[in-house]
Amino acid sequence: MRLCLLFIALSLTQILASVSYSQSTSMSLRMNNVSIEEVLNQIEEDTEFRFLYNKKIVDVEREVNVSADNKNIAEVLNNLFENTGISYSINGRQIVLNKIGADGLLQQTNKR
Repeated sequence: MRLCLLFIALSLTQILASVSYSQSTSMSLRMNNVSIEEVLNQIEEDTEFRFLYNKKIVDVEREVNVSADNKNIAEVLNNLFENTGISYSINGRQIVLNKIGADGLLQQTNKR
């Protein structure tokens, strides 16, 4: 019984630690006329976040200017994907990019 409680306590600690990482990690980026893919790669280099996306859905070749001073990942991504129809979800240190459909729901792709 004590071993079970210890295991639960350790699991909760890990869950809380990963949630707080995305909220507490701040970054500064200044990039001009670069592709979204280059911005995502730079974020991966500077932080412990990893991105998952399908290049057929997310236009990572689009050129952007990014200026972020001491911002958290959500603020950076909100600015990066504003008015693009791209949404993201943060799960620990993994960030999944997807397209929002006309109905406002995430569209799923079928892989065969």
